[in-house]
Amino acid sequence: MAGGDGGGAEERRRKRLEQLGAMSDAELVAEITAHRASRWRANRIRPHLRSHGEMLSEVLGRAVDETVLLALTHDILAAPSAAFTAIDALNGQIEYLFVRHLDQDDAIIVVVTRGGLVRTLYPSRWQRWLRLRADLVEVSDRVRHLGS
Repeated sequence: MAGGDGGGAEERRRKRLEQLGAMSDAELVAEITAHRASRWRANRIRPHLRSHGEMLSEVLGRAVDETVLLALTHDILAAPSAAFTAIDALNGQIEYLFVRHLDQDDAIIVVVTRGGLVRTLYPSRWQRWLRLRADLVEVSDRVRHLGS
């Protein structure tokens, strides 16, 4: 993958690949399961809707309120189209990014989890998003294989 923040992204990706390589299947399942159980902080939902609500409404073709945001988050975490992991550039924590492909060409919604919390949910374009995230390691196949 190209893009991202250059060498820093590639170094974080290399480090994350090493970490994943050292994990047993059981450890990976436990890590992914914990991230899929992440929840929103109650005081972050309204500010998040102010930031991303209009874009989400455009992509989904309907109004997005707290109930819709929470249901969408739950649905994507429960059954993502794709799953990625990375090391956060700012704090070094492990994060997971769960992606749902939408019916429109190239449209996706991404849910980012870190430290037991949903950090953000936003719409994007699949190919553009992949180009911008050179640090990502896709774990979709391993997740499906392990039944996580």
